[in-house]
Formats: sequence, C-alpha cells, structure tokens
Amino acid sequence: MIYLDNAASTKMCQPALEALVYWGENCLNPSAAYNAANPSRDIVFQTRELIAKELNCTDSEIYFTSGGSESDNWAFHTATDALSQFGKHIIVSAIEHPAVMECAKYYGRKGFDIDFLPVDKDGIVKLDELKKLLRDDTILVSVMTANNEVGSLQPIQAIGELLKDRLTLFHTDAVQAFMHEKINVKACHVDLLSLSGHKFNGPKGIGAMYINEDKRDKYNLPALILGGSQERERRAGTVAVPLIAAMGEAIKFHQAHYTEFRTKITDLQQYFMQELKRNFPNCQINGSLTHRLCNNVNVCLPHLAGEEALIMLDFAEILASHGSACASGSLDPSPVLLAMGKSVEEASSSLRFTLGYENTKTEIAETIKVLLNLA
Repeated sequence: MIYLDNAASTKMCQPALEALVYWGENCLNPSAAYNAANPSRDIVFQTRELIAKELNCTDSEIYFTSGGSESDNWAFHTATDALSQFGKHIIVSAIEHPAVMECAKYYGRKGFDIDFLPVDKDGIVKLDELKKLLRDDTILVSVMTANNEVGSLQPIQAIGELLKDRLTLFHTDAVQAFMHEKINVKACHVDLLSLSGHKFNGPKGIGAMYINEDKRDKYNLPALILGGSQERERRAGTVAVPLIAAMGEAIKFHQAHYTEFRTKITDLQQYFMQELKRNFPNCQINGSLTHRLCNNVNVCLPHLAGEEALIMLDFAEILASHGSACASGSLDPSPVLLAMGKSVEEASSSLRFTLGYENTKTEIAETIKVLLNLA
C-alpha cells in the first residue's frame, strides 16, 4: 500500500504508540488527590509545556481538547458568547475547513452577520479585501494557518498586525501547520489557535486550543464544557492521559527530526511536481508554488475525472483524496478550488496527494505510472 493522504491523518510514530500503551496501563486519574497520581499529572503538564514552547506562549494558555473540530467550535463559542454585546460581525476566509465553515453558517442562522474573505488564484487571502470587510462591530476573524486542500500558507502575521489593536478576536486553525511550520502566536498576535494530534503522527481524539490569556481575562472568555475543574474549569471531563502523553511524544519526535523530515518531504514534493509536469504537460498545480506546505501536491489533470481516478488508485492500493477528509462523503466540486477561481471541470479533475516522512520516490514513480494508465 502507498499512503499519500497524510493531510487526512498520519500514522502514529513509535514513541507515541509506546506512550499510548504505557499510560493506557496506568489507570490513575491526574485529578486524584493521592501522590500516586503525580506521574499522571506530570506527563499532562509536560505535554502542555511542549505545546506552549512550540507556540511561544505560556502553559496556562493551552487547553486540551478532542481535536481540531472541537477547538474550532470553541473559538466561535468563545467569541459569540463573550463579545456579542460589542457586535455580531464575523469574517472567515472562503477556504476554511468545514469545522469553521459550518460554525460560521450556524451563527449566521443565529443572527450574526457573516462575511467570507476572498482568496486569490493561489488560495491566499486578500489582505486589501480584509481591510474593506473589517467593521467596528467585527468580533471574530478566522483564517487558517495553512489550507488543508492546496497547502497554501496564509499571511497570519500580517493579519495579526492588522487586528492587534482592535476589539476583534483573531482565530487561526493551525491543524495542518502545527509541527510542520514554525508558529509564534505572540509575534503573529493570534488570540485563538486550534491543533490536532493525529496530523503530526500522534493519536486521534486529542488536540489543543490556545487562548491568549490577556484577551481571556479582559473579556472573561467562557468555558466550553461545564462540570469539573479540569483545564482550569474551562473544559470539564476526565483528562485523557494516554492520548495527551502520546501527543507529547509525537511533538518530541518531530522536534528531533524537524529539519531532516522537512528536507526529505520537500524533495519528494518537488520530484512529484516535476514528474507530473513531465508526464502531463497540461496539468496544473493548484495553490501557491512558493507559500505552501512542503507535503502538499494538489494537481488538476484535465479530462480526468477525480472521483474515478481515486477509485482506480484505490484498486492499485494507492491512497489519495479529492479534497478535505471531513467532506469526503460529498461528490460536489471542492469549494476551496471554486473559491480560487477554478472551473467546476477543473475542480472535479483535481486530486490531492499529501506526503509523509516514510514516503519514497519509488512510491511516487509508481503513482505516476498508475495515473498514466488512466489518462
């Protein structure tokens, strides 16, 4: 099997697997009062510290969640609950993940005014348009750090500079970018950030939310789940120690191999793109060629039906995708590609391949061979 769908999910690295088993056998609840639970408390704190250092924030600004979708929902819940007295205007980019898009639509039905920030042909938001859309009653701007379909990196720091002196909360979905790109929430003036463990070789079902403590205290940002005192009384529920510990090991794994993995995956990406252009002269690489995640290859192959191509690739045991895994049940053309100005035909003829550190040039060559048989 050739796995080229790492944007959908990644294989757990060995240290994360070992941590999952080890802490799964340790049943002690970190909220318990007895000293025997100290190791459980310690591993949760250590993972919280790891994330904080990666983002350049304090550990008191990190809250564990079940993953990216929950964290995205929390961002909208926070802004609409705490700031609705100041306004009901929300801006989200036109290429957001469904977890953000569906939140925006939901709050639109609840009476909030939603604007969708357009992107250029490379899938990068237009800052001039953002300036035009901003209003005195804008309470939330949500722009992802990196797009999950075409890999385009967004000008997060420039957006943060634009918003830093405003009432507006700035949320970024960093699910695809965390541990693949360096992120500094303070330098970028980010208020809310979402991440998910299974996108960087950690387990599914665990993620985190960064909440800027100054904004948290200033606006008394609300809890997500009421009940116990976990996560500083902002997200009640028994702490998932095995998942948190495994995510922490995945972070350390990527920290130790960051340059090595980035160099290898970038080389594979460039090789894949070159081979696509050489064998399919009329193909189009979707997204920016310069401001892009190093693992993403999204390509339009004219006159090739994307859904049929995926089925044939699947028969050849090559796993890729047609777009977001969270929208895989839909046969409609990608809203992301349509927002970038692609035609319905171009969007329908596009495939997404996303690479990991275990992929090889041999696997890419085999993928090209199968695609040639479909052309």
